[in-house]
Amino acid sequence: MLQSCLKMKSSHNAKQIVYVLAHRAYSRKSRRDREIRGEELLEQEDELVMKIEDSEFRTNPNWQLLPRHKDSQFKLPNNVGIAPEDCIITTRLNYYTQDCPILLKSEITEKFNVPHLKNFSLCMITINLKQTSNTNMSNLTKQYLHAAFGISDRLQNAGYWADFIHPYTGLPAINPGVNVDFSTLELPYKHTVYQVNTRRKCKVIVEKISPNTIGNLFTNALPSKTDVVEDILDEVTYLINLRKMYREKRRNSNDGNSNPKHQKTKRPFTFLDYKRILEKVFFNEDLVEDINDVWLFVKKFESFTMKKPTSDNSVVANLSSNPLKLPEVFDKMHLINLKMNYSDDELASRLPTYDQEEAYEKRPLTKEDISKFRQLVLMYMDFKQKEKFNKLRKLRETQQNLPVYQFKDEIIEAVKNHRVVIIAGDTGCGKSTQIPQYLSNAGFKRIACTQPRRIACISLSKRVAYESLSIHNNDVGYQIRFEKTVNKDTKILFLTEGLLLRQVCGEDLLSQYDVIVLDEIHERHLHGDFLLGVMKCLLHQRSDVKLVLMSATINVDLFSKYFSPLAKLIQVPGRLYPIKLEYHPIISEMKVLGKKSERFDPSPFIKVMHMIDKKYPKHERGDVLMFLSGMAEITAVVDAARVYCEKNDTWIILPLHSSMSLGEQDKVFDYAPEGTRKCIVSTNIAETSITIDGIRFVVDSGKVKEMSYDSTSKVQRLKEFWVSKASADQRKGRAGRTGPGVCYRLYSEDEFDAMADYSTPELQKVPLDALLLQMVAMGLPNARLFPFIEPPQSENIENAIESLKQHFDILTIVVAIYKSGALTKEERLTPIGKMLSQLPVDIPLGKMLIMGSLFDQLEPVLSLACVLSVQTPFTNKAYKDTECERARMDLESDHGDPIILLNAFKQWLELKSDGQNTNTRQWCKRRGFEEQRFYEMTKLRRQFKDLLDECGLVKNEEKNMDDMTSAERALRHGELKLLRDMKKTHKEEDSRKRKVLKKDMWEIEDNLDAEDDSVDIRDIDFRLRHNQRQVKQLLKGSTAISYKDLMMLKIILSSGLYPHIAISDEFNSLKTTKEHLFHTEGKPFVSLHPMSYFGNHSDVLQLTESEIIYVPEFKGKNAS
Repeated sequence: MLQSCLKMKSSHNAKQIVYVLAHRAYSRKSRRDREIRGEELLEQEDELVMKIEDSEFRTNPNWQLLPRHKDSQFKLPNNVGIAPEDCIITTRLNYYTQDCPILLKSEITEKFNVPHLKNFSLCMITINLKQTSNTNMSNLTKQYLHAAFGISDRLQNAGYWADFIHPYTGLPAINPGVNVDFSTLELPYKHTVYQVNTRRKCKVIVEKISPNTIGNLFTNALPSKTDVVEDILDEVTYLINLRKMYREKRRNSNDGNSNPKHQKTKRPFTFLDYKRILEKVFFNEDLVEDINDVWLFVKKFESFTMKKPTSDNSVVANLSSNPLKLPEVFDKMHLINLKMNYSDDELASRLPTYDQEEAYEKRPLTKEDISKFRQLVLMYMDFKQKEKFNKLRKLRETQQNLPVYQFKDEIIEAVKNHRVVIIAGDTGCGKSTQIPQYLSNAGFKRIACTQPRRIACISLSKRVAYESLSIHNNDVGYQIRFEKTVNKDTKILFLTEGLLLRQVCGEDLLSQYDVIVLDEIHERHLHGDFLLGVMKCLLHQRSDVKLVLMSATINVDLFSKYFSPLAKLIQVPGRLYPIKLEYHPIISEMKVLGKKSERFDPSPFIKVMHMIDKKYPKHERGDVLMFLSGMAEITAVVDAARVYCEKNDTWIILPLHSSMSLGEQDKVFDYAPEGTRKCIVSTNIAETSITIDGIRFVVDSGKVKEMSYDSTSKVQRLKEFWVSKASADQRKGRAGRTGPGVCYRLYSEDEFDAMADYSTPELQKVPLDALLLQMVAMGLPNARLFPFIEPPQSENIENAIESLKQHFDILTIVVAIYKSGALTKEERLTPIGKMLSQLPVDIPLGKMLIMGSLFDQLEPVLSLACVLSVQTPFTNKAYKDTECERARMDLESDHGDPIILLNAFKQWLELKSDGQNTNTRQWCKRRGFEEQRFYEMTKLRRQFKDLLDECGLVKNEEKNMDDMTSAERALRHGELKLLRDMKKTHKEEDSRKRKVLKKDMWEIEDNLDAEDDSVDIRDIDFRLRHNQRQVKQLLKGSTAISYKDLMMLKIILSSGLYPHIAISDEFNSLKTTKEHLFHTEGKPFVSLHPMSYFGNHSDVLQLTESEIIYVPEFKGKNAS
């Protein structure tokens, strides 16, 4: 309570005086007595405040005293009750309770081995002497032990944790098995108002201004709420004004005034003395956004008016004397275009009837005071309004300076008069953010804008909402997997290409959209090319729909011919500054010999950083953007940069990869401190999807990793390719957005000339099974005739169709009712195919879900499918750090990697369900897991279950609020309210204002340590979706209870992966573990993944003689 009150106190001195008052536990004397000896008191307070202001205490004071009157009893924290009677009669001891400071709380949770309390507030009960005494310390220690044990027992009986250091053993008194060493306490506390003294075999924390402390007791129970907080704040106001008064007297000491010790002083009037009353009168209806900001304005205004007094003639008097309500004297107050609906009389009627100020000799507020404060509030609101209008004016100027603004009318007319509009806009022209707004303002009511990546959907929707003044409504929203901010009133929706395709399956004509905008179409993703063909078909079905295609480096002829004669082409030039192009080809020994090096060399990238340091001084701003092919290369460069930065501390290194969390990706938009540069090491995610301001230097490796597919062996793998010329130019353009730039290409001009003009479509590099299944599910009669912009090879289409017909033989064997695969011989959808097309997973995982429902193993199969559907939860640190590998040993299983991941998910759920708010983020980091993946698994699991429910394979029987008892419902409603408030607060505080980065943020693995104590918005969202009962149900469903269930789970997993099954080479027993080979139906002599469990423990796959069962009448090839 005091902490929230302190946030309203803008004065630094006010906080420090609260600090002094709380430490001294002052006795309340009459105000008359304080004024008699006021100057003497002031000098004492000044001396104490100066000591505190010179300290390095890094947290706001957060003290709360318990009233300890002459005949009162000591109250335990959290309203547990009073301390035991034998503690009360210990007249030599005194008790008081206070919140643990942050530094001390960290020490306590570590030393007492209670890490689960790290995110909770802790309380310190200090037991000290009432007065300095010569009593034997041994007797006092016994009394302290008696009191401490009594208080601890009472707190533990109430369900709280409590412990203290035993002065005779130096160990925790309640849990002596923990080894505690407080010898390091002296360093962090020697500059604060604390000091550390030795009491026998332990150290106790002693207040410098109250050195009689003999011991401390710690607990997670919070201090009881008392009215002493309000008394302290009132005393603060009194002392602040008293200080001002006496300083004024000292300056005017030559005016012949009488002795201030014997003269009663009139309190200066300030509205700050009446905060609580004025807040109740004016601000009980959310009149302003931030009430603390109002008081800061009032304080500055009063300070200004004291220096420059105004005339007594008020504006109200000028107005009232004129029957036409025209002022006789001009005043700036008349420029305020705001008005309150309440009159001064109505506001004055809200004043309290009792005279709360009389006890402190403050005069009551009058109607004139209310009128003056009303004018102050109007002035504040007018000031904030002008502030916002200035921001809006700058925003509109920025929008009008974008190159696309010159084509605004042409674009609107083209969309109105043509079915298809192709906009080729250079990087930075503003097409992605401005064109949806132009169309919305032109009268189009519902606009869908697709993006190839989730981060682009989120960042663009936030930016467009900000520019269109729609932050506080849903006019602009986004929709990605597991997350959406959209409702029926949304006018502009940013979504991924895959989600729009799923909407096509549900609503074949997309009638909810007037305009469909496909952005970044040059990337030629699988879903992007398919979506182009769907849109071409849609244009024949709907004559009213408008299609807008946007890209930076587009093959104009290809797309114009594809939509001819419906297309209208508009080319928007960019706003690029001159870019200097330098080629620095990498020449290595392996390259000279004509061989490919197996190890990535980061030194050329470090050499470029060194060149920039030598050529460009520190004061010249400009960040670096490096393009690499994958996460392994990014890690190698960042590790090398770490070594380089140890000698040259002028860089902040930030990795950028799609597998990173959104919070980590957002850091690339923040500012670098003065004298340093950002070096963003990224994949092609920064090529087109996002725009990062401040980039002056681009380092292009010329490589990209994309999926490749061998249709013969049916194996898909990530492979490194050269980028196209269009992509290389796109990367170069990132250097010239805000000023002249430099692009360093780490390849030769000949290599650039040998590149393809445009990227190869993904449609020609990946398996088409899932795509063709979705096409048939959408009702397309013949997949071979689908109008792809660049069709794949007919052989690949035929192979995919045959695979869909024959892929499900295992299901045919198990379930007689399904006598075919996903397609019939006539290439129509079967019941299995219909169910699989509705599941947003690969076909093998869809088969697993169907098998799990048929064999009553759905719950564990759901969890297993979710584990295999998301990106790997292992971070880059997982396999490099031996500590992480050691921490994961309890998760390992001889049944393989899927079961290991399932064990990890299960253990994470166990921590979530223990009810102690364990820090799961820290648990994940210690084991090398990315916790975001586990949250995605829980969302995906619910989505799978809902889809299976729609298919009739399972009945969703999750309990809702109606199944709870009244007590459980009340508890859950309170919990939900608290979590929603926390989520709202976090959203407001975490608005994407660009921040200044810290120099230690470039470390890949350690840059999250500072966030362990912060609010985890993902955890809040998880607890909003799941109560404790639901979390326990998740845990139960993710557990294979018996060995039989585990074997059934492995059978279902194998059936889903069939026919992708490998058998061991018969000569593996003669080879070492790393030389083992295996054979699949499509490709012989394959090896295990080196990071997999079986890859490191292939001996587990070797069968012993006792494990081999000989089937009668079965003859192998070697049988006699």
